[in-house]
Amino acid sequence: SAGVRKTSISALQNLYEIDDNVPSLSLFTERFSNRMIELADDIDVAVAVSAVGLLKQLL
Repeated sequence: SAGVRKTSISALQNLYEIDDNVPSLSLFTERFSNRMIELADDIDVAVAVSAVGLLKQLL
């Protein structure tokens, strides 16, 4: 559901906010980066906006 997707994105944003977490998340990021990109085109606008925010964090 959209709520689950949005909550998941929010949790990831919180993890990626902490610079010390980023190196240990590299395998996760590599594995799920395509899915994160797909979420930016989600049917639910709130999910898509959150996903774009997450992707901006990863740049």
